[in-house]
Amino acid sequence: LWLVVVARLVLPPLPELAIGLTPRAVATTESSPGPTNPPPPAWWGSDYPGTVTPPSKEESDLAVPPPPPEAGTAPPEPKARRDSSPVPLLPPASSPLRDDAPQSPGPAPVGWASWIVGAWIVGALIAAIRLLVREGRFRRRLRHAKAATPRVTNALDSAARSLALRRPVRALVTTDVSTPALWGVHRPTVLLPPDLSRQLDPEELRHVLLHEVAHARRLDVAANWLLLAVRCAHWFNPFAHLAVSRLQTSREAVRDRQVLRCSDAPDPRAYGRTLIRLIETCQSPVAPAASVGAIENAHDMRWRITMISSFSRPRPLGFLIGTVLASVVGGAALIGASQEATLADGRGESSTTSQPQIKVVREAPDPAWKQALRKQLDQTGNFDFDEVEFGDAVKYFRKIGLNIVVGEDAEGEYGGEEINLKAQAMSIGAALHAVCRQVDLGYTLRNGVVYIDSSEAAFDPVRRIYNVKPLFWRNEEGERCGADELQELLRNVAVRRDEFDREGSYMAYWGHLLCIGHSADVHDRLEAFCNRLLNDGKLPNEKRAPWRDALDEQLEKPIDVSFDDLPLDQAIKQLRDAHGLDLVIEIDHIEDGREISLDLKQVPLGRVLAWMGTIGDFRIDPRDGVLSLCEAPRPRLEFYKIGDLVKPRDEDESADERQDQLKDLIRDNVARSSWDEEGVLITFWKDLMIVRQGDRAHAAVARFLDSLRRAN
Repeated sequence: LWLVVVARLVLPPLPELAIGLTPRAVATTESSPGPTNPPPPAWWGSDYPGTVTPPSKEESDLAVPPPPPEAGTAPPEPKARRDSSPVPLLPPASSPLRDDAPQSPGPAPVGWASWIVGAWIVGALIAAIRLLVREGRFRRRLRHAKAATPRVTNALDSAARSLALRRPVRALVTTDVSTPALWGVHRPTVLLPPDLSRQLDPEELRHVLLHEVAHARRLDVAANWLLLAVRCAHWFNPFAHLAVSRLQTSREAVRDRQVLRCSDAPDPRAYGRTLIRLIETCQSPVAPAASVGAIENAHDMRWRITMISSFSRPRPLGFLIGTVLASVVGGAALIGASQEATLADGRGESSTTSQPQIKVVREAPDPAWKQALRKQLDQTGNFDFDEVEFGDAVKYFRKIGLNIVVGEDAEGEYGGEEINLKAQAMSIGAALHAVCRQVDLGYTLRNGVVYIDSSEAAFDPVRRIYNVKPLFWRNEEGERCGADELQELLRNVAVRRDEFDREGSYMAYWGHLLCIGHSADVHDRLEAFCNRLLNDGKLPNEKRAPWRDALDEQLEKPIDVSFDDLPLDQAIKQLRDAHGLDLVIEIDHIEDGREISLDLKQVPLGRVLAWMGTIGDFRIDPRDGVLSLCEAPRPRLEFYKIGDLVKPRDEDESADERQDQLKDLIRDNVARSSWDEEGVLITFWKDLMIVRQGDRAHAAVARFLDSLRRAN
């Protein structure tokens, strides 16, 4: 059980479990973010495309993204087409226009905690350096060691066969040790002091070699290096040194029992007499620090001899019960320590280890007028735009308190375009985003107002600096790699290829810092992309949007529908009004006279919409708290770990060649007709394959990769 103590010193706090041997207060914590691809909702059925999270806004032309919708309440909202004026949801912003920002504080003084950490690091380095220097000197002296005699070599081979050791072990005679010892991780070597083979009879020599072979079979030299690392890290902790010493003594007793249980085991009394003979021959054991030997601590030999004299072969049932009890006690000790660590912060909350993230330095905080506008956009309300002209929709947003300025060209060209939006408890910013998206416009916050215009005119670049050093690596010549590859990915994969063609946008390196000027929306996508590269394709701290649970619950509700040659637009509106769906209709052919016939009973609402999309040639896109009905599937990025598939099979093959082969294989076997479409691609980063495709193609790629692994 001393192994539990050492493991507790090495391991970080383990995940807290709601079980234990003693009653313990368990803190209630928020569930950790789920995986990138959470399980599908029930209404999707068996052909689920692979994700229920909203797709990335790669096709959006907005200069500034709307804030995420938040739950809230608002007064009832009249329909926008009614003649009566709607009741404002919030008063106009009254904050003055000013650009003042708080000054950043100066550097914090170095506290006593920093001095303690520094002293610990210095002590650990000194202990490690002393250990490595001592080991290096011993390695140099060992070059003068002599090979063992044939008598010793033959006895060593016999001991290896008795313990079923498959690794080759050699024997050397050196004056640098005074007791038999095993040394070396990659090439185990039994070190013997001079004249030892002449002082021991053949049976005693075999006992000694059996013990050393037992160490080699259990890789005890490698384990000893780990224990030495624990001692270096805990050089100040006497309990750590005691735990390591007790563990080493227990290990010797276990090796004694292993020798006595081998195929042609020696007599326990004769084996014990051999150890006593070694103590008499080697009064002061001397051996390298990382070696293991039959006599490491002469003070504990009395206990070892007692254990040997009382040796009896274990019964299978007793051995099984002892193993189970030791595992339960050790596991409970580790879990209990973890629970104490998480509850020791004084707040009753468990601390979780977050994934690493790329450091991004932003500009000064938003001025007061911009903060006030964002608060207005965060407010929620009910929206019902049924074929409302864009100009009237803008007037409605003005009446509920937003200061909006529309570009002259945008108002003249798009003012008469019709808008379709029905949503409840939707943030004003998300609703404005959905309205602008239907007429290919964007909005930004400029000079105290919400400015709506074309994506080029509403483009306000924001400067941010990314510390991308964790993404770089060094090649065999020591040169830094990854800078050009990362810039290429950010320009052409993380966002649309033409995003950095906008006037005022830029991307440039300064050392390991990447300076980027672009819209806040693009910055959010670039930062998420870099973090996914850093975390093997996973997005750290990703949380499911709160509106998704309510929407999935609504779409899982079974319904009956019966459409008999009903126009598509009427069928969609009938379903929307009957079941209270929040919809944004972005399909141009909704009123082209296309009819739909569908008769389903007790089918989830989401599946009904999916079938309507198949028949009516549109796609369902959960986004910003509503369901968006759009014409073409919007490709999204997904990351696949393929390091095991592209590993070179021989020296003449490179990983790049294997990646090209895998790329061609996927293009030829998975969704062949879709790879030539605009925006679709396959590229690689280290052992990640990055794919931009539609949902169904992503599901097919995942199945194909799984098939390759099972067949490999």
